[in-house]
Formats: sequence, structure tokens, C-alpha cells
Amino acid sequence: MLESEGLVPIEAIGLMFNPLEHEALGTEETSDVEPGYITQIIRPGFRLHDRVISPAQVMVAKALQES
Repeated sequence: MLESEGLVPIEAIGLMFNPLEHEALGTEETSDVEPGYITQIIRPGFRLHDRVISPAQVMVAKALQES
């Protein structure tokens, strides 16, 4: 219904972190996802036409620390 008015969710999972569309709430050490890519959406974000009205709150992958 709201998509017909131009409100669409911001894509995030599996994409490279983009500070214009995403808000990083933290990082996760993982070997499954390349560093800098989004691993989890905490809260979805939305765009109205071409304007971000609420960035997606996400977790971002970082490389595993070698011990």
C-alpha cells in the first residue's frame, strides 16, 4: 500500500555497508562474510522516493582476529 506512495524498504543483507543508507550498530567477527558487508538487520530502514527517511540499523562483518 505505501509502496504506491513511494515508500520502499532499504536493502541491506549481503550488501556492502553504505553510511548514506545504513547505520552500523556494531560489528561481528565472521569468516562467512567479507569484512564491510552487512550480516544482520536490527531495524529495517526506509526510503521515500529518492530520500532516506530512516536508515537501516545493521551489524557489519569484520575479519576474525587471529590469536
